[in-house]
Amino acid sequence: MYQLAITKTASKQLNKLPKQIQNKINPAIQNLKSWEGNIKKLESNKNEYRLRVGNFRIVFILENGIIYIADIKDRKDIYKF
Repeated sequence: MYQLAITKTASKQLNKLPKQIQNKINPAIQNLKSWEGNIKKLESNKNEYRLRVGNFRIVFILENGIIYIADIKDRKDIYKF
């Protein structure tokens, strides 16, 4: 079982989304505690992962048993640098 922490940026991104999408993302974030969902390791960094929830992606970092939610965006925007 992992602990969850959400960054201010990710929290603001989540709050800007419509309630219908928030209602899908919130349970998915809670399921991360037990490492459930469509999770994929990102190639850019050894500690970065993404969780797919419909057309949205939740990018998170796993460090010392804590999952840090870093970004929540639409899939068309999340991978742009």
